[in-house]
Amino acid sequence: MIEPFFIDNIMNKNFITAVILAAASLGSVTAQESLTNKNGVAILPVAGDIGLGFNAIPVINFALNAANIMNNNGYMAVHPGFVKHLGDNVIFGRYMLTDKTAARAHFRIGRESETLRNYVTNDTQNDPDSLVLDEMKHSASEVTLGGGYEFRRGKGRIQGIYGADVFVMFGRSKSSFEYGNEFGLSNSAPTSTDFNYGSVANGFASMAQAERITGTRGGNSLGLGVRPFVGVEYFAFSNVSIGAEFGWTISHTRVSEATSDFERFELASGNVLTTTSKVAKSSGTYIDTDTFNGGLFLTFYF
Repeated sequence: MIEPFFIDNIMNKNFITAVILAAASLGSVTAQESLTNKNGVAILPVAGDIGLGFNAIPVINFALNAANIMNNNGYMAVHPGFVKHLGDNVIFGRYMLTDKTAARAHFRIGRESETLRNYVTNDTQNDPDSLVLDEMKHSASEVTLGGGYEFRRGKGRIQGIYGADVFVMFGRSKSSFEYGNEFGLSNSAPTSTDFNYGSVANGFASMAQAERITGTRGGNSLGLGVRPFVGVEYFAFSNVSIGAEFGWTISHTRVSEATSDFERFELASGNVLTTTSKVAKSSGTYIDTDTFNGGLFLTFYF
């Protein structure tokens, strides 16, 4: 007769073995369901991966031109930038918090500083070869910072994405002007450059000006907003996707007062007078959906 204790012991051992085999089998199934390429490399990003994205339209234009589809007819695929409220120069990144969630970041800090010069006729000399120099100095900056949270779902190469971004944008610029020909009793409208017309390569327009600009400042812009979004990514290769997204942007923008300074000659007093014109500050709230307009992006994960 077999002792009950011995039977129970065997059953317990068999139960434990069954649990171990089941767990191993489940692990095998899970591993088999993981999407990999023929080299065994995971196709989809996983927790800890970093994604770097950029506008894909220039790549598409290059490919179409290389295939001679556009045939130099001047057509280019149109796009609104990565998303409507962000420009082409904005860097886009993701950090995969888990296999199905990611932190998003938009980043741009741009600054330009330029000096433009142009020769004009010297009004004090009766010689067309005698020239003086006009100069404009201009500086501007544009900053875009954004962050968000993204959810993902999907079991294959096509992954749906949704979530929300918040962003802030700031822009400012100023200019100053100096002229070679001065105002005077005998020259109340000196020959001066109009830097708004023309270019460095082709020359700027110059003319007699009874009043000319000497500087601009203000008009700084500040924008704040939130953007829920939804989109899709297709992973054509391992950790390389092409995708598109659109959102519903709610933003508020403020533009500070802008001023422009001018100078002119007053014959009665014989003095150079300065005046200032102002553009009042403004603000606006905008609620709108993004449009695709061919806006696609490539993202590489590593």
